[in-house]
Amino acid sequence: MSDPDDTPAWEPPTIYCRHLLVCRSVWFDPNRPDDGFSLGKLVVQFRLPEGQDFPLRLPRLFAYAQLYGTPGEYQVRLRLIRIEADEVGDDVEIQLGPNDQPVEFLVPRPVVVSGLNLVEELAMPVDWVVFDRAGLYAVQIWAMGYDEPLASERVEVRT
Repeated sequence: MSDPDDTPAWEPPTIYCRHLLVCRSVWFDPNRPDDGFSLGKLVVQFRLPEGQDFPLRLPRLFAYAQLYGTPGEYQVRLRLIRIEADEVGDDVEIQLGPNDQPVEFLVPRPVVVSGLNLVEELAMPVDWVVFDRAGLYAVQIWAMGYDEPLASERVEVRT
């Protein structure tokens, strides 16, 4: 008979994001899957195109993430927020959606993570993102069941 104290404690699965990048182009060759993704035109800031006004939706915008963690399947989502400074200069996250809900996109398939030492790649279009005015924004990646984003990448929109 085994001692109940010998039973290992259950630990919740964990997932981490090593990199989250916003870019204008992503390439992938399905005939060479081990080559991974190629990214083009990394975005940290951009200007409102001449002759356009807000709200602004960019037709070609992608998020790329490198994930690792406890082996398993994870449901992840992307979220867009605006960042503003409060009266003392601290960053405040402003929700952009209706009823103070974040604007987000559920990744349509589970992310399969192979382990803590392996990196899984995920690249997805974020052409659903709408910038409502000039300022600082962040694209965040979240995993279901987590209270904090796995990663956040800031993008500045200028006029």
